[in-house]
Amino acid sequence: MTTIFHSRIINAGVGGNNSRALLGRIVGDVFSHHPDLMILMVGTNDALNSGALVPLEEYAANLDALVARTLQAHCKVLLATVAPFYLPAVLARHQIESYGGFHPSERLAAINDAIKTCARKRGVPLADVNTVLSVLGNIGEDATCLLRNTANAGMADGVHPTAGGYALIAAVIYQTILDHNLPASKVVCFGDSITFGPGMEGEGSAIGLTYPARLAALLHIPLENHL
Repeated sequence: MTTIFHSRIINAGVGGNNSRALLGRIVGDVFSHHPDLMILMVGTNDALNSGALVPLEEYAANLDALVARTLQAHCKVLLATVAPFYLPAVLARHQIESYGGFHPSERLAAINDAIKTCARKRGVPLADVNTVLSVLGNIGEDATCLLRNTANAGMADGVHPTAGGYALIAAVIYQTILDHNLPASKVVCFGDSITFGPGMEGEGSAIGLTYPARLAALLHIPLENHL
């Protein structure tokens, strides 16, 4: 039997991307699909990746431009705050001096404040992923941590979620969609590696264990593989 796909979720996450990169590819990776909803989660690299840092003022301007352009394209927007991180693992890869006098935690807090400000300014729903994962994620070195670490993934990652972390992100976003009665017949999940889902089954797609895949399961949307 041939399955006809009437609806879909598209995973448009790209590892290493910051807000500048998303501005450069929003036409090809979002608008070309004519979605009715874009879920935007970006800022991890802007805040923490020493090779992709963006000044906080520029980040706020980039985020606002991404949201404004999407609304002008008659597409709804759901903003998500950026997930927490485990500082020792991040500082094992990035020099503290690279953060321009700001502590990484200060940078991430400022990024999330900018996301909340943009949501209020543009009147779009906010999924507070950061707060939920900070409270429930047991961030640290224990195997139950919802970020990948040596105990649960064999690597001192400290940034990317585990399968359980992705499931929790999807649940927070799903509840926000329900709370705001957002359309979900064609959804683009736009972002960086947190959306892409490196190391997960179905990475880069909306199948398997990525947050777009878990969201699709919650929404009961038939899927195509968007590797």
